[in-house]
Amino acid sequence: MNRRMIVLGVIALVMTGACRTVPPAPEPEEGVELRVKQQFQPSRSVSMMQFGEGNYVNLFSAESYAVWVDQEIMDLKRQESMSEGEAPPSHLQNDAVKISEDFIILECHVASEFNDMSVAYDVVRNRGIDVYLLAPDGKRVAPLQMQTLGAVKEESVDALKRFSATHVAIFPRENLWVGSQTVSPDTARVALVFETHNGAFYFEWPGGLSEEVRKTPLSIQDRSRAVRTGFGELYGNIRRLAHIFS
Repeated sequence: MNRRMIVLGVIALVMTGACRTVPPAPEPEEGVELRVKQQFQPSRSVSMMQFGEGNYVNLFSAESYAVWVDQEIMDLKRQESMSEGEAPPSHLQNDAVKISEDFIILECHVASEFNDMSVAYDVVRNRGIDVYLLAPDGKRVAPLQMQTLGAVKEESVDALKRFSATHVAIFPRENLWVGSQTVSPDTARVALVFETHNGAFYFEWPGGLSEEVRKTPLSIQDRSRAVRTGFGELYGNIRRLAHIFS
């Protein structure tokens, strides 16, 4: 398939990477805020899926979105769990910090109401779809792993069926062979592409935060989207992956 470049302004992505293990971490001291080292900070946390090219603009639902799980979102998920009386265990909180240091976590909530139900079902399962970060030279950064959280959900929407699923795209933060970050702190934009056999869709996160440019505050709706997957469910699943690479 002839691919036209989706113009996203993504810069300085390292194409191959390795990750560091998540070693046992000490118990957090009471009152100590969870913090991670400097890394790329998107100017917004939630990105709605956009159509790039292809024959079927409605292959994915316009309600599909992805969350860049950074320090703010990690803290928000943790606070939400605590407010529900489900405080995460201290070892998981510590591991969440290490996971945030070592991995780029993109939590993708995809849905489809395509009129061919078998196609819609396959789409939300990522069957026949390539998922990758797009570099400016057209090369791709493949995820270390795509995890699916839970089962595919199905509901009726008028005369159609709506299928939805949650996937977590996990990328290493650093290329240890060259000692550089996969996405440097000053990167202008980062995009996650979902490429089908005849088109492409993408999520996009601008960077460029500074003293003059502040992060866009979460709206009520985006806050609800950001905490849809709980702290324990997200980091508990990723933690098992992280310990594989020890």
